[in-house]
Amino acid sequence: MTSFTKLFIFIGVALSLPSAMKANGATLSFEQAWEKIQRLNPTLSAAQSSVEASQSAATQAGTRLNPELSVEAENFEGSGPNSGWDSAETTLLISQPVETGGKRGARTAEARAGKALSLAEQKACRLELWQSLVERYVEALQAAEQEAISGENLRLTGERSRLVSKRVQAGKVPPLEASRAEVESTLAEVEWEKARRQTQLAHRRLAVLWGQPKPDFITLKGRLDSVQEWSPPDSKTESPSTAPAVARAQSELAARNAALNREKSMAYPDVVVSAGLRRFENNEEFAWVGGIALPIPLFNRNRAGIRKAGHEVSRAEQLQQAVMLQQQVDHEALLAATENAWHEIVALRDKALPAARDAMEKARIGYEQGKFSYLEWVDAERTFVTLRTRWINTLADYHKTLAAIGRLTGEISKITFFNKP
Repeated sequence: MTSFTKLFIFIGVALSLPSAMKANGATLSFEQAWEKIQRLNPTLSAAQSSVEASQSAATQAGTRLNPELSVEAENFEGSGPNSGWDSAETTLLISQPVETGGKRGARTAEARAGKALSLAEQKACRLELWQSLVERYVEALQAAEQEAISGENLRLTGERSRLVSKRVQAGKVPPLEASRAEVESTLAEVEWEKARRQTQLAHRRLAVLWGQPKPDFITLKGRLDSVQEWSPPDSKTESPSTAPAVARAQSELAARNAALNREKSMAYPDVVVSAGLRRFENNEEFAWVGGIALPIPLFNRNRAGIRKAGHEVSRAEQLQQAVMLQQQVDHEALLAATENAWHEIVALRDKALPAARDAMEKARIGYEQGKFSYLEWVDAERTFVTLRTRWINTLADYHKTLAAIGRLTGEISKITFFNKP
């Protein structure tokens, strides 16, 4: 890539930045992104609607059955003495169904258990979105860092190409090395352009979390290397048995038990109590009437419904055990992954990267002095760039595993991202 081409690219980028900043004009922080998600994310809004619906269902479940008003007429428009309306008997009757077997209480308990399940699902949804935000925010920072690495690599290959060209012109190295340097510079330009597009895509994927098709920011606040030092959690205070997934499974089991109790209550027939007033047209007198209706549970005692609800309880119990076992395995795996990532971060930061940078600088000076070959210089620069990329990827993995632990345990208030001094 020629110097003119590079100059053209950088001038174009520089000219585009002010207009972009004027149009978008914002640096987004992690806290601002989370506030937008809580306010605008449709999935979280749907979970809130589900909670409100379950609250209404719990209120409705506690209402009593409505009475029934009926009017009956007998002995009219017949034959003989019953012709016309003079011998008619008119009855005004009020009937009230009376639930037996604790149906109302069981129905209310089931609705309340459904509300608790909705709350548990809302919390799980909230934690899932929080983890998604961390992952996409990390990916956006990672893409920006990779773009910076690609830009630095583009600068290094450009300097290398110019230095090699001078040595070729001086007759100190063969022209083949200039061709190699030009190829390396061209490939670096391609990688830089790809990294730039990847950053834009990562910003769009982040903005989608709060329902925005195009991002209204151009940069993100924070750095991937602003990490809190890893310290294993106290197993006594952060037990996976209290995790949101386990709590949801427990709420599911409670809801299924409540449904079983409701089905059992359905085996008892309801009583209908009625009372009213009867008018005799032939003498214009009145009389009270009353009655009790009790269905005979001869054919339907809801046995199949009770069996079905019992199977649902068994299913919920088995799923709860499976969730608890999986919770323990996932927790241990994430702790191990986080500890491994932290040790790699420390090793890269304190040893590998400083050594690779020093080797790259020595290789450049040595090439200028004719002590090292072109391939040795290229290898030193590639090693440094590769380690920087690995460093960024390891930091990203570290943040993501911390977020996964936070979602698993529900302890997200203790985790700080991207803003440690």
